[in-house]
Amino acid sequence: MVTLTWDSESDSRAVAAIWNPVRNLRAPREQYQGKASHSAVTWQGWMGSTPFPSYVLVEAGNKVDASVGKIKRAFREGDYLAGVILTFAWGGMQRQKVHLIGPPGANEQLKIEAAFRLAADMIIEDGRIERAWNHLDMLHWSAVAKSKTLHFLARALGCEKYPPVPIDNAAILNTLLPEVGRRAINSGIAPPRWRGGSWEAYSAYMTVIIAWAREMHWTTTQVEASIFDLYQEEKLVKPTASSR
Repeated sequence: MVTLTWDSESDSRAVAAIWNPVRNLRAPREQYQGKASHSAVTWQGWMGSTPFPSYVLVEAGNKVDASVGKIKRAFREGDYLAGVILTFAWGGMQRQKVHLIGPPGANEQLKIEAAFRLAADMIIEDGRIERAWNHLDMLHWSAVAKSKTLHFLARALGCEKYPPVPIDNAAILNTLLPEVGRRAINSGIAPPRWRGGSWEAYSAYMTVIIAWAREMHWTTTQVEASIFDLYQEEKLVKPTASSR
């Protein structure tokens, strides 16, 4: 089991102290668990010549189980490419195929497999995410894709308390970030910079998520899942004097 160490940036801690969007929840929301009804034919196309491991195939091999448990198992058993592709299925990233694995014939799958194998070693050796995050820059992925895949890779390695969590566009960057920024400015604090895909931007985001997790005595997974649920329910941001 790996215990992760995170840097804690002072401005981000100050931002987290101003407002916590999940503070009034009585209990954390459950993370989306995924489904076992993805077309095996469709997603095998993402795998290239590497077959899915048998434990993710259901319904006589016609469907792929992209549930949280199977994603973690794939990473845990060293089936890194399968873990990555299952994460994309879980995260609804079908439309980004060309951006994630290249055009047909690009043979990016071997590169992805090798990149995540080394990223796992880096996390184990360092007890940190930074070097793995920067290493995955070789894939030219967005912060959304990197954060989702590293989330499950870290959890597969036993990092369940404060694993890296997804930073998505709709709920986090386009909804939560502007509200946090407004509240920071109103309190005389520099607004957070979570955009850009750099490690520094992602680390600043995680500083806030971890601060909220510690306040609630939750995991970072529970905080992010709760924020995403509130976004889907259109309850993430409510009009207040401080947010106008």
